[in-house]
Amino acid sequence: MKCFFYGVKVREANSTLFFRTVARETFDPAYCVEVVDLNQVSIDELVNKYAADREFVDLLKGVKGYQFVCRVKVLDAGENKAQKLLLTNEDSM
Repeated sequence: MKCFFYGVKVREANSTLFFRTVARETFDPAYCVEVVDLNQVSIDELVNKYAADREFVDLLKGVKGYQFVCRVKVLDAGENKAQKLLLTNEDSM
């Protein structure tokens, strides 16, 4: 399991696709994650809970624009490949 930062609370399980820039204004689907646990924690709660670990707290405070952390599953290569095909196939649009 991996953790992922969100700007708002996730209300239902979902998949999120991320892109990488290939060329200026050209994007390629890079990978997909699926929310597996809706029990989210705010960054403020984590900062308070781990206040004794200054290095971890400094890392968390460096995260800008996101308030919540939830557990996600990075989809395997086969699942990611299917997502990429759906997005890049012109016939599906």
